[in-house]
Amino acid sequence: GVIVVVGGGWDSSFILQSGTFEDVVELPPGRLRMEWAGSQLRVLWNSGTLQQSSEVLGPYSDLPGATSPFPVALTAGKKFYRLKGPNLAQNPGVEAGTGGWSLLSATLTSSTNLFHGGTHSGLVANRTEAWSGVGQLVAGVLEPGHTYRISAWVRLASGPGQPVWLTMKQTDTSGTTYQNVAAATVTADAWTQLVGSYTLTVSGVLTELLLYVEGPPPATDFYLDDLVIEP
Repeated sequence: GVIVVVGGGWDSSFILQSGTFEDVVELPPGRLRMEWAGSQLRVLWNSGTLQQSSEVLGPYSDLPGATSPFPVALTAGKKFYRLKGPNLAQNPGVEAGTGGWSLLSATLTSSTNLFHGGTHSGLVANRTEAWSGVGQLVAGVLEPGHTYRISAWVRLASGPGQPVWLTMKQTDTSGTTYQNVAAATVTADAWTQLVGSYTLTVSGVLTELLLYVEGPPPATDFYLDDLVIEP
């Protein structure tokens, strides 16, 4: 049968399988919802871009020209839908120089040697520690109690595959913590996407919130492109 799952946030999705509509499973209310209009199932949303995939983990692609309400064919096979929200990252592809990025015992250059999207990427070099890298200060950008989808594309400049992490450093009244947001083994042969989610919970006063890329051994250079932080 057809199962429809509706929820909120970046990973709001519903599943369509060939057959007869049988049930609706409701998740917490969000920006993406569905309704029946006679015999037609429709998807409705207020803002953002509707994306579609044949697998729940993606890859997802935009549905060009899709507007709300969007009709869904129940005989179209298995489909997953989600909303792509606005990107809260600054200069996410390092296209406009290196503005918006913070350095952690490393250097950052806007490079045209390799890129995942656009015409530039960020070359992170002169790293002295495994945690050396680059990041963005997101205090005042992320809101407490909200969950965000965070992703970035990374590629080593050379050498064998190495683990790379997206990490959130948070300092508030209770102290400083480090939370892993995403991790993957990255190679020099192709771009690898790191993708995960993060929910901001603050104790007292938030004084620092830094999202950064770390992980390869010291002196291992890597390229970074297309950072996405979306609600």
